[in-house]
Amino acid sequence: MQWFLNKKVEVINKQFKLQEQMGYSEETGTNRPTIVQVNLKQKTEDFINNHNISNWDSYWENFKNNIAGTAFKQIYKSWSENKLEEVRFLLSTRLYKSFEFWINMYKSNDYKNKLENIEINYLDLAKIDLDKFYDSITVRVYASCFDYIENKNGALVSGSKNNLRWFSEYWTFIRKA
Repeated sequence: MQWFLNKKVEVINKQFKLQEQMGYSEETGTNRPTIVQVNLKQKTEDFINNHNISNWDSYWENFKNNIAGTAFKQIYKSWSENKLEEVRFLLSTRLYKSFEFWINMYKSNDYKNKLENIEINYLDLAKIDLDKFYDSITVRVYASCFDYIENKNGALVSGSKNNLRWFSEYWTFIRKA
């Protein structure tokens, strides 16, 4: 009654090359509306009731500034300094491994991806999930920074040290219920 691999079909076999991935283009979708959970209002009310929150606005401001905002900046600071171990406790295993892959690719090519002057412009609440084991809150983070890649001599390879890159990302924060 165990699953096993019966057949493996290789569709594409291509050697990954970092240089092919280093082009910068304008972010797309950043100005589109946030994708919001259909029943977000009800889920927010459930969250408030489950946790006896007396003032949602105060809770939300604290969450945005001291949890989501702080984690966002810490993670990208560690990314930029190639020190992921400092924020390992904030990352899921899959995200950590993805970040580790990219940092190692940059290092093996004597490059460094730098994110400087990162600023959060605002955060939107997108989704709340509650079950008997976990609470999760998904936010859309609108941010900007100087995003560039430099070589071991500090020469600019890609991106810009002078023009801000505006972007948005969805981040999900999970904790035990």
